[in-house]
This record gives sequence, structure tokens and C-alpha cells, in this order.
Amino acid sequence: MYSLFLFISISLFLSLYIFRSFSGSSYLSFSFFPFSLSLFIFLLPLSLCILLSLALNFSSPLSPCVFPLHFSLSHYFCAMFYSLPASFL
Repeated sequence: MYSLFLFISISLFLSLYIFRSFSGSSYLSFSFFPFSLSLFIFLLPLSLCILLSLALNFSSPLSPCVFPLHFSLSHYFCAMFYSLPASFL
């Protein structure tokens, strides 16, 4: 559980660093700004949902956040992979 929290914290920090560093540059802002923004939009709700589902009890199979966690994982992975080719155009 601590390793998952550490992974989420590191990924949030890296996405914020990428978003801050590439949005300030004038040469790379047109090519990398949509990618860093989509990475930030992908990681923030996903990590919040994972932390919420870890905070709830996973002992029962009908926990209220198990099914939204599965749906949000598939939804955000599909949205990220569909938005990656558009960010390099």
C-alpha cells in the first residue's frame, strides 16, 4: 500500500514537473504542451480514485469504489492513448 502511494506521489510530481517545464518554453510549448496536459489530466483523477478506493474497505466484493475504479482505469487509459497521437501533430 505504501509503494502504491509512493508511485502515485512520484507520478504526480513528475507530471507537474513536465507540465511546468514544457509550458514555459516557447519552442517546445506547441509540441509538448498537449502531451503534458493530457498526462496531468490522466494522472490526477486516476490517483485520486486509487487513493479513495484504498481508503475504503476492499474486503467486500460489492465495495462502492471497486467498479468505478475499474471503469476509470479503462476509460483513462483509452483516453490517454487516443490523445497521444493528436498531441504530436
